Amino acid sequence: TARERVIRIQHLRNDQDLEVTDRIKLRIEQHQAVSTAIAQFEDYICAEVLASDLQVVAALPSGAHAVELLDDTVKIQLEKA
Repeated sequence: TARERVIRIQHLRNDQDLEVTDRIKLRIEQHQAVSTAIAQFEDYICAEVLASDLQVVAALPSGAHAVELLDDTVKIQLEKA
């Protein structure tokens, strides 16, 4: 669900010691299990995690965070905007 994605991203924000008010740039590696849902709920996700930019990209570097979403592993990268 979109809420599950938001929770995972919020955990990554905390892991990176970002302030609650910090805006972020968010990149999610393209994956069949999540791409449709991200497109459908992009505005909600961005508002909840304060993302000024959300991109679904073909591949992310090895330093990206691997998270479990919908029983699949998806890479996510975020940085302070």
